[in-house]
Amino acid sequence: MSADVIIVGSGLIGTATAFHLSLAGAGEVLVLDRATVGSGMSCRSSALIRMHYTFGPEVELAVRSDAMFDAWPELTGRPSCVRRTGFARIVAPGEEDALRANVAMQRALGAQAEVIGAAELKELAPGLHTGDIECAAWEPHGGYGDGAVVAGDLLAAA
Repeated sequence: MSADVIIVGSGLIGTATAFHLSLAGAGEVLVLDRATVGSGMSCRSSALIRMHYTFGPEVELAVRSDAMFDAWPELTGRPSCVRRTGFARIVAPGEEDALRANVAMQRALGAQAEVIGAAELKELAPGLHTGDIECAAWEPHGGYGDGAVVAGDLLAAA
């Protein structure tokens, strides 16, 4: 057996690398792993789909990744793998200005994020105690996935 590229590890990083190399026409790509696809740390991830980061390049990466998840069926031939439940970030009293600045930065980089008040948060999560909350960051497009499913989909598409 021969290959132009050999990737060791069939987690998210290895399968995403194989997927993108295949798209780029890099030749025969072989992925090796001692276990099953996505069975290592990829299946242990919380797999949150969110834009709420404080480092601009990380927000940009999340925005690009989210667009990929929106196009998942077209990219991989597999069903959508993301549950769009929304994502809220609550901060401690006194951190509201930093939260607002962070959301402004995220929005400037293309993230679907906004600052909402405690009353709006209470409508979204009726059982949540919001008495000491002034505001929260809200991403209506946020949610979660399954790292092992994503790894399997990427490898199959590669």
